[in-house]
Amino acid sequence: MMRIYVGYGDPIEKQAAEEIAPLLIDNECVNVFSIVYSILTSEPKSLDDLFLGALSRAGRAFRGDSKLSFGIVSGLWSYDGASSGCFYSTLCAVYDGKTRAVPGVSAAFDVPEVIVDCLDQGASDINEACYQAGLLERSQSIDLLGGIIGALTGGRVTRKDMVKQAIEMGFMHFNQRELYSQRGNKFLRS
Repeated sequence: MMRIYVGYGDPIEKQAAEEIAPLLIDNECVNVFSIVYSILTSEPKSLDDLFLGALSRAGRAFRGDSKLSFGIVSGLWSYDGASSGCFYSTLCAVYDGKTRAVPGVSAAFDVPEVIVDCLDQGASDINEACYQAGLLERSQSIDLLGGIIGALTGGRVTRKDMVKQAIEMGFMHFNQRELYSQRGNKFLRS
């Protein structure tokens, strides 16, 4: 049985890891455990913040009885080509406990300008920005709608889908080792 620890521990992230990990590891029996380590602000503001957060969470979640850990971070990052100036995506760093920590990135989407404006004006996080922008009623839960992407796509794409994409993109380096440099990203645990 393989043990995988998930840094951050959000229930959606754990569910996504539980669903996709056996498919990536030849249907091996997999136990997924959540470890909550949030060292970032609630809403990262750059792609660098997302990468560093995912790598840090994967390293901190790793335990001696596991072969892998996942560090998952979602958030905004700026891009001048976006109509709002910001994209939203999920990153998952997959760490093997040695020196190999590789990030995978989900599909990204352009965040509506009105939501970015609410964040710029002090909304505490993307959920609060969605309420302030009128995308959601206070009685609605963004999580039940599949995250902001679920609300924007009418549920056709959900936050869980994005987490699964990010996990799969990071794990690809381990399933196709011969195609990727063995150097990986050096990850120094602090």
